[in-house]
Amino acid sequence: MGDAQTPLAFRYKNAAGEVSERVLTTWSEVGHYVEGFDQRAGKFCTFRKDRVVEYLDDAASLLATPRSSPPPKVRQATLKDERPQILFTGFAAVQRAHLEGLADAGGLRVVKTVTAALVFLCAGPTAGPAKVAKSRAQGVYIVREPELHSLIETGELPDYALDGVV
Repeated sequence: MGDAQTPLAFRYKNAAGEVSERVLTTWSEVGHYVEGFDQRAGKFCTFRKDRVVEYLDDAASLLATPRSSPPPKVRQATLKDERPQILFTGFAAVQRAHLEGLADAGGLRVVKTVTAALVFLCAGPTAGPAKVAKSRAQGVYIVREPELHSLIETGELPDYALDGVV
């Protein structure tokens, strides 16, 4: 594993299939993500490792885990105990209950705490940064409410913009 002060260069393919070269400075590796200051975008961004097409200039050697599997697809036909787990945080009680009902009906298993098998964390407007960071470090995919609806409708996790995630 390398020094996070060394630029991390890679080719990235977004959900639309567009490939671009990215260079991150002051970066960190957190679960399924790499995040840092993206010179091309001119801002702090987070990238899913499963969308990295190729690491440039031996950048893969800088990471503990350069590759990541894509998030699981949500299917309504799976057994209840085998459905991907989701936790909601940072929502008012009524809104959280509504979203939990949608998630359950849409093929996700709603849990009330961070578990070892947690796959998705749906972060609301008042989600605590410590819970989000812990979940990311554990390899959990972080989604906001709009992406949750897309995940339920399509069964796939879309690209999204949580702290500049692309």
